[in-house]
Amino acid sequence: MRFDDRDKSDFGSFTRTPLLIRRNAFIPLNKIADFSGGEAPSTIKSYNHMRSITITADTDPKRISSARLNMDARSMLRDLSSRFPDVTAVFGGEEKATRDSLQSLAFAMLLALLGIFATLVFMFRSFARPFLVLSTIPLGIIGVLYAFTITGRPLSFMAFIGVVGLSGVVINSSIILLDHIEELREGNPGMELTELLVRASSGRLRARRV
Repeated sequence: MRFDDRDKSDFGSFTRTPLLIRRNAFIPLNKIADFSGGEAPSTIKSYNHMRSITITADTDPKRISSARLNMDARSMLRDLSSRFPDVTAVFGGEEKATRDSLQSLAFAMLLALLGIFATLVFMFRSFARPFLVLSTIPLGIIGVLYAFTITGRPLSFMAFIGVVGLSGVVINSSIILLDHIEELREGNPGMELTELLVRASSGRLRARRV
């Protein structure tokens, strides 16, 4: 519906707009609705076909991080959603950029693990040993989580890059340890597996003079 130019400046023309309630029966809009004056937004924005507003803010890194601020905002959103179920929020900005970067990093790490697994299969001529080598990565990640929990530091994007680098170090160490176990097994064919693992692990853990 569109008003004539002469009626756009007259609010009464809007309130007297006739509405069809049944055939040949009209009723003015002001008979079924109440109106009040107020300020309207200059523009109406939509996101996924829903009314939306954009809230932006800058953070002072000396007082609070953006990750912590988003956690507080999510807590406020949960309280708000309990009273207004239709209210939703989409977090963007630095958090979205970090989330996209982490997704790309996870995909790159997955490709790297597949490449490492294929290389290990070709090198060891076995499927069991590559799985044994790759099983050390979760143990390294557990150590990272403990370290960050003790120090109280957040898992940032740079921390995940460090985890990727640490995974390479862990894989390299496990390959060397596995090769050392094979050398001891060949030199001591009658040694029990438990003693073999203990000697190999202690030999790799002890610093040696070159």
